Formats: sequence, C-alpha cells, structure tokens
Amino acid sequence: MLPFADADLLTDEGSKSDDREDSDLDCLSSSAVALEGPLMTECIFSSFFNVSAANSSRPVPGEEIPRKPDLTLLDNVEARWDTIKAVCELTSSAYKPSSTLAKTLDTKAYLLLKHQPWRQFALLISLCNGYRDLRVHLYDHSGGVISPCTNINQEPDRYLYILSCVVFGNLECIGYNTTISIFAHTLLQTLKTHSTCLLQNEGSSQDIAPTHSLGQIESTSPPPPPPQFESTSSLASTTPQIDLETEPTEDNTDEDDSSFPVEFPIEIPQDPLLEPLPEPIGKIWVNNHFYDILDIIFLRQGLVGHSTVCYHVRKNNEEFIIKDYWAIGGNKEALNEIKMMEKMKGIHGVPQLVKYWLVEVAPGKGTFCTHIRVVLKPWGRPLHKFCTKYKLLASVWDIVQIQKEAVEQCNVLHRDCSLFNAMIEDNGNGTHGMLIDWEFAVKILKNQSYTVGGTLHLKTPTDVLKLKGASSLRPHPPPLIKHCYQDNLESMFYVFIWILIEFRDPLGMKCILNKSHNWIPHEWSALKFKMCCDSKTSFFWHNEHYVKELTEQIHPYFKSLIPVVLDWYELMKNPKNVHFDNVLTVLNKHLADLPMNEPSPELLVSRRLLRALKEQDEKDEKEGPHVEEKSVQSVAGTLPGNKNKRVIDY
Repeated sequence: MLPFADADLLTDEGSKSDDREDSDLDCLSSSAVALEGPLMTECIFSSFFNVSAANSSRPVPGEEIPRKPDLTLLDNVEARWDTIKAVCELTSSAYKPSSTLAKTLDTKAYLLLKHQPWRQFALLISLCNGYRDLRVHLYDHSGGVISPCTNINQEPDRYLYILSCVVFGNLECIGYNTTISIFAHTLLQTLKTHSTCLLQNEGSSQDIAPTHSLGQIESTSPPPPPPQFESTSSLASTTPQIDLETEPTEDNTDEDDSSFPVEFPIEIPQDPLLEPLPEPIGKIWVNNHFYDILDIIFLRQGLVGHSTVCYHVRKNNEEFIIKDYWAIGGNKEALNEIKMMEKMKGIHGVPQLVKYWLVEVAPGKGTFCTHIRVVLKPWGRPLHKFCTKYKLLASVWDIVQIQKEAVEQCNVLHRDCSLFNAMIEDNGNGTHGMLIDWEFAVKILKNQSYTVGGTLHLKTPTDVLKLKGASSLRPHPPPLIKHCYQDNLESMFYVFIWILIEFRDPLGMKCILNKSHNWIPHEWSALKFKMCCDSKTSFFWHNEHYVKELTEQIHPYFKSLIPVVLDWYELMKNPKNVHFDNVLTVLNKHLADLPMNEPSPELLVSRRLLRALKEQDEKDEKEGPHVEEKSVQSVAGTLPGNKNKRVIDY
C-alpha cells in the first residue's frame, strides 16, 4: 500500500521520523512499536497500509481533478490512478451518505475507472467513527453499492478478514478481470498520446480531459489557457502568442498569407503509419485466444454507462479492433450488433466481423447487462486523427455514403454516429472513411419509432417480465422515439463541426478552449437533455448569429473548410432538403476545390515552430535581454505544468 494519509493520523514515531517517499513496509520496526506500547488503531493501519507523511498534502499526479486518497494499495510502483488497486478513506466522524466522505469516494471511484477501464469494478474502503466502523464500497459502470457496517469492537475477526482479503487476496477480489492484463511497465503510456511535446516544463501533463466527461464531478483546478484566435476574432486571448506570416510555397499551397497564431506548448505529432510497430502494452482474451494490446483507441469515460473500450490489437502480425463493452439486456439483445454487421456484410466501410465472445460473468444468474467482446477488422483510427484536410473531408464523404448504402440496400439505420465511431482506415489503396459501433442499429420500421438507446425491443409489459431476472418493478417498456436517416446526417454534421472547433492541427492535436466562452460544441453537450435540445434548435433557428459564430470559432487551420460548413449548414436548416445525395453533392463540390497535396503534419508543425522561434529571437534582440527573460517566463507561465492545483477532498 502506498500512503496518502493525513499527517495527523500518524501516531507512531517511526513513521513520523521517516521523511522518505514510498518507504518500505518495514519502516515501522519492532523496536519502535515496543517503545509505543500497545498498538492503537492508527498504528495498525499505518503499518498495514505503509503510511508516510511525505504524501499527506500531495495529490495523485496525472489528473485534472486533484485528489489524494488517505491509503492506497499498489505494487512497488509510482502512485498514479492507473496503478492504484484499492483506496481506503479515514475519518473520525460517523458515516453519512450525504457526508463529504461519500462524495470523495464517488470521485475517487470515478478516477479509478477512468484510468483503468479494463477493471470490472473499483473497490474502496471507508473507516469511520474513530476508524472503528468499516464499510466496503463497490463501484462499477452501473452504479455503486455499500456493505453493512463492520465494527472492530463487535466483529474484530470479520474486520480483519475483510482487510486481509483486500490486501492478500487475488486480483479478482478487488475488481480486476482475469481475461485482460495490462503490463505494469506500460501503464503510463496507455492513456497518453505518442506525440512529443516541446517548450514544456518537466513533469507537466498534456492530458486534456473531455469537456463534459466529468458529469457531476467538478474540478477545482483553474481553467486551461484560453485558445489563440486571429486578432479580428471577438475571442481575444490573454495568453502570449506569436503571429506568423505564412507565405504560400510550392508544398504549402493550402495555407494563405494571413497571420496564423501559434499556441503553446507546440506538439510535434507522429504519424502512426510511419512509426515502427509498437510494443504490446497488454493482452486480452477472446474465445480462448489471446491478442496483444497495442493501444487504446477510445474509452467511454464516466462512472455510469456501457464502459465501452476499443483496443488496437495484434495477433499473428495482423491488426484488429476489439470492442469491449456491456450491452443492455440478455444474450439476445447483446447479439444485436452481431446480427446487424452480418446483415451489412459487403458494404465498404463497415468493419468485418472476425469473432465475438459473450464474456461469462455470473453463470446461472439473470442480468439486464451482458459483457461482450467483438473482434473487427480492418484497424482504423478516429476521424479527428486525419493527416490532411482533404483526407478529413473525403472520409466524411465515405461515412455518409456508408449510411446511404446501409439504409437503401440493407434497410438498417445506424443511430449512433459520434466523434469516436467515425474512423479512418488506411490500407494499401489509400485512406477511406469507416463507421463502427452498430450496437444501437435497428431494422427500419414504417413508423420509424424505436427504443431510446440500448438494444431492447420490447412492445408490452409482458415482454419486460419475460426477460430472465426481470422484476415486477419494471412494468412498462422503455419509451419510443422517432428516428430517421436525416438524424444520422445531422449527427455527422455535428461531428464535423466538433472537429473543426475542438482541434487545431492534424493527427488529433487538441485545441485548448477557454471554458468561460460559450463554444458551440459545449452548448450541444450540456448536462441537461432539455438544454442540449434547446441549443441545437437555436443553432438552426438563429441563422445570422451562428454563421458568425461558426466563422469565428472554427480554428484558423481549418479556414479553407469554412465554405463547406456554411453550405452544409444551409442545407441542414431545411429538413426537406436533407437527403443523402444532397449532402454528398455539397461535399463533392468542395472536395474538388481542396488541394490533395499538403505538407505532412510533422513538417507543418515543425515549420511553424521554427518560424515562431525565429521571430521571437528577432523580437528579443530588438527589445533587449530583460524583455527576453520576461518573455520566456511569460510563455512558461502558460504551460499546464505550472498550474497551482489545490488539493481539495469533498
């Protein structure tokens, strides 16, 4: 166990006198204990969980939400949220569901599941009422449960038994799945990009959390630096920036000669197609076959949900995608995606089903959720990791064409077009768009009415009760909504806008947005469903306002794609004109105007970096050395590593 306990909990002098971080378990010598006399409760847990005062006020690194567990269980590695196995929280107060202890347990369970998506559940322990009352808190992606209280005075054997099982039991006892393993020495790279970051302080983090992935868990850290926009924009930034005159050259015909702001830190992206094959970071089991995990393509963040994770895997020198998720319903409902993909076999851009596996979770017990793994090929990367603007728009055209063929040839409606379901496939014949995740796809009905989310297709209350393990407390079927292919086209339009605003360069380079501004994608992802609906209705109703907002909010790198956005926007405003052929015509028109030959992402960003450094040097020479020192400090102050995060446990 690695310590993050408050210093005032330490009553043993051996622990107090040892200032070393991550001290060994034998830091409490028998002589020190003998001097103290009979062991107090705090002393027992200090030795049992290896407590050190060095970490008493320091949050676990690598996360926007600064939190420090009191006690943690982990191997002999650095304490990070991707290495912590279990958490224990201590308080002298009595436990209440509305207390700050309950809230901090929810937060830390979220952080464990966020950074370890391969877990079945997260296990936490609370010691309350003077550390005498023990409760076990278990969280998975369907919610959380709390065990009855175990008092150390009334049930000492049971109290010790629970702690012994947590510390000395096998990994399944604390939530790990034996059918998947992540190598300890590769944990740090599993949730980070492979890009190299320049002009960045040592120890700073480039992990930028999705804007609304935190749900009701709020971060107390200061907001990231505001985005860089052209001087004509109303979204002026206070962050130091260098305006560069980008002169067109033979291999830079796509950039105009307007000023292009440089954002710090500058990352040099790495094209995965040009890099050597990565080393495995773990192994995953599907139908008695192991696959080497090369990377995590996508994971669904949040405490409650389907816990969807897409892995990039390899077996026998062939690369695949494994989708690991929980489907609502039993085996029949879980196989909905399998049936739909078999029905669309032959449509270019729909991944080929290799195999699937209904993971055995609780034999003989009914459940409303089923754990399933699906092996797909070919392997692809998310749409926002495009190489050029032409390939981005061409892939969008392909995905619209995929949906058209699915509707017209197979009578199948996808219903789940999102940022991470739209992908790019790179094979020997060029780049193509690909649409994955057909879990919510349905056979098109005349009334176009389907269940809200999920894969349950229930018609009467009797159908609900027929489900294995169903309860009479669920007497009514889920509500129905109307959904047609025009809704899919609208979703694809939102995905396109999202990329142009939230990203600033090829290969998934994220744009740091000022959270104080009303960005269009943020309005679409509000916490309340009604607010999302109202914002999208307003988006198409207030024409002049949103044309101006789109023009200003789209990152300058995508300036040449603004005409595509405005034409598509005008088309989407009139539902009568929203048809596959109309959208494809708009995309075709602008594809013909885009240059196919653009500089590589590495060359593009490297050239921008060199120009920025050159102009900064020239400016410093004119203004003197004291200005140069002030400029360096100013730029360094904008880096993520210099945030003064305050540790707050609520």
